[in-house]
Amino acid sequence: MEERLDFEEWLKYGYDQKWIGPPVCSNCDGVPVYEDEVEADACVHILRLYRDEMDKMMVENDHPPSVWRATNRWGKEDITYSLINPYCIRCGTTHAIDAKCGRDAG
Repeated sequence: MEERLDFEEWLKYGYDQKWIGPPVCSNCDGVPVYEDEVEADACVHILRLYRDEMDKMMVENDHPPSVWRATNRWGKEDITYSLINPYCIRCGTTHAIDAKCGRDAG
């Protein structure tokens, strides 16, 4: 049976592979860039780390690009629920937060 990495092990693996930098705070530390990226006004891809599922839902509710970037990259929204208007943004109906979305059926 394949051993599953916990989050810290997974993050450290990515860091050791030189795929990612360490987690930093964009508010306190700024976005990690090098001079040419700043001068070129280049896109700098950022991955947001969430404390838990509720943190993810709250952030993505207030940051639509986090939803549509996931849709563009992986083909569907990863966020299902709006905290302000508690309906499923995937299927447009109201259902329990732990219920399977109707669009997932079939």
